[in-house]
Amino acid sequence: FPSHDTMGKTAFSLNIARKISQVNEKQEGIMTFFLSIEMKNDEVLGRFLVEMASINGYRLRNAQLKPIEEQAAMIAKQNCNMKLLLDDSSGITVNQVWSKVKKIVNKYGVKVVIIDYLQKIIPTNPKESRERQIGLIVEKLKDMAKKLDIVVILLSQLSRENEKRQNKRPLLSDLRDSGSIEQESDVVMFVYRDWE
Repeated sequence: FPSHDTMGKTAFSLNIARKISQVNEKQEGIMTFFLSIEMKNDEVLGRFLVEMASINGYRLRNAQLKPIEEQAAMIAKQNCNMKLLLDDSSGITVNQVWSKVKKIVNKYGVKVVIIDYLQKIIPTNPKESRERQIGLIVEKLKDMAKKLDIVVILLSQLSRENEKRQNKRPLLSDLRDSGSIEQESDVVMFVYRDWE
């Protein structure tokens, strides 16, 4: 688990999931489904705890929390009330994603689905180019969002092209195996931290 100030695509999406699904005095929470193809559920829960309790992820992972961090973690666990479903299925195709999401939507009334991440979904057309494979996956997920009337937040890797530029800010063309990602997306957001 990273420390609480780490920023990346997964950390950003976990923050979105926590904020929109959390039930408290101010909001009822939106039923959310987080499909983590990259990490196990216990890792995801650990990262939630790191964020909510503002504790050190390395010490949590190695059971070396300070007493004050243990207290913060306990309070965070007790006060955690989220309308959030987690799934850590790996080796999954886009058709299996669709089937899984449809069942979850029908059973629990899920409104938001977060998928971490695009390039981990197994293509069903292995003979096609990688760009075409990714394009078909994105098209099917967009169709899924429309037909099930849900919001789909799909995480994606970037290519290494921006590392070769002086200005490292990501561009649409930096989307890895971009294919039709930008074409099918309603909104494309990049996570960027200027370290200099």
